[in-house]
Amino acid sequence: MSTDEKSLEQVLWDSANVMRQTMGAADYMNYALGLIFYKHLSDKTLEAAANALVDAGEVEAQDVTTEEARQAVYKKYYDAEEFHEDLLETMNMDYEIKPDFTFVALMDSIRKQTFQLENLNQAFRDIEQSNPDLLGHLFDDVDLYSTKLGSTPQKRNDMIAQVMTALAPLNLDSHSGDVLGDAYEYLIGTFASDMGQKAGEFYTPQSVSQLLTHIVTWGQEAKKGFSAYDPGSAPYGFLTEPPTRSRRE
Repeated sequence: MSTDEKSLEQVLWDSANVMRQTMGAADYMNYALGLIFYKHLSDKTLEAAANALVDAGEVEAQDVTTEEARQAVYKKYYDAEEFHEDLLETMNMDYEIKPDFTFVALMDSIRKQTFQLENLNQAFRDIEQSNPDLLGHLFDDVDLYSTKLGSTPQKRNDMIAQVMTALAPLNLDSHSGDVLGDAYEYLIGTFASDMGQKAGEFYTPQSVSQLLTHIVTWGQEAKKGFSAYDPGSAPYGFLTEPPTRSRRE
């Protein structure tokens, strides 16, 4: 198991521990996956902004090596009327997150104890509305106002702040492979017994996917026009596995 996979599992375990005392496994899995995807989109936004500004000669590469630095330049040039449109066009993203609603910005408000759940909810709405065809209803399963998070608005606020704090160390750029697929597999594999038989029906261990993929594609990889179709391919579906990996190695 690689270092980044261990890191992902530890972060997921920490975030699950925050929530598991107040809700069932299926519920906190939705929150964890939703927040991880939000962090993924946010991190990609800051990365794209930094790259665009470096390429344009506005900032030096060594000045945007940290999340905080990328957040600062993104906000500066996003808020500047003369740069705003050019920045977004150069970034060429399929969605938009305003600087005040990035994961980094909200984590700063958590540290300053000024975090408001409505800001995270606004971030979700902005992402969905910026590309409704692709991302509409993306965060429907992440109910930030559910009483499962706490009986009062302050308790719900504190709960999400704790979960985000647990997820903050996750470096999505350093993780090899499909981070959302890995997260899903770990959560459902670890907590499937808490989710009932229905959850287990959708969980195929990665080792089984690898074995079946190798069996089906063995000796076929060199055949011209050979293809495979899996209509039920999931985050760790069979089509995501490289064919006959042992033979290539």
